[in-house]
Amino acid sequence: MPLDPLSKTLSALADPTRRAMLARLEQRLGARLLRRSTRSLALTDVGESFNRHARIALDAGEQVLDQRREMEG
Repeated sequence: MPLDPLSKTLSALADPTRRAMLARLEQRLGARLLRRSTRSLALTDVGESFNRHARIALDAGEQVLDQRREMEG
């Protein structure tokens, strides 16, 4: 059975390297991306905005790769 998004995120944050990367990113941004408690995990407003912009950037990168593959194909 696949993990739900919250379980995936909690699992990822259990990894010290990923947790450290998130902490460095939050420090660089000067804001928290996640609101954490013992029972829940949610994106902050800044986290929502960052996520939205990151997805746009990743989609644009995928489009560039797709175009390159088409040109080479």
